[in-house]
Amino acid sequence: MAGDITQVILQDILKISSSLLREYSSVGDQLIYLILIPSLIILMFVWAFSGWITGEHPRFRILLSIVSYIFIIYSGWYGSFMVPIIVRWFVVLLAVGFIFFIMTKVIHPIRGPGIYKLSGAIGRRIKDVTVGKSKQIEALEKQESEVRGKIKSLEKQLSDPKIQANPNLVTYYQMQKQQYVDLLREIQSKQESI
Repeated sequence: MAGDITQVILQDILKISSSLLREYSSVGDQLIYLILIPSLIILMFVWAFSGWITGEHPRFRILLSIVSYIFIIYSGWYGSFMVPIIVRWFVVLLAVGFIFFIMTKVIHPIRGPGIYKLSGAIGRRIKDVTVGKSKQIEALEKQESEVRGKIKSLEKQLSDPKIQANPNLVTYYQMQKQQYVDLLREIQSKQESI
């Protein structure tokens, strides 16, 4: 008898789909997860909505809340999309509510600026470790490509017959090339250390 009444309420009045009813097979689960929790969340939403509409009129707010709740049920919104959304997201809402509770009640508001500064410092440190490394690597790669370009330019100049005819210029360009090769090794060792 109780099963028939709950089926009439759930399927005919609230228009909850049979697939959702199969997920919650016992009457207790159906009453908690398909009626109590969604109704509570919808009533909270409707209460806030009616307060926003009515302003300072408490009796009109109650009337608008009741009418809105009945409209949601009668139009079929309750069972068609509100209950599945609420059932799926209720755990997420609990987690967000718990985090909000911790942030507002357990951690005293006086400690807020200190926690804000601490979290900012932690965020900057994480940024320096992750993003800062990539920027350093980019700068070293750019510097490496510039040095490689200068080495190629010097090699090209060293292959020029006019420069090869003058031993002083050959020595000068070879010394410059050796300085850039040493600089290139230094850049590569910095890249490996990062």
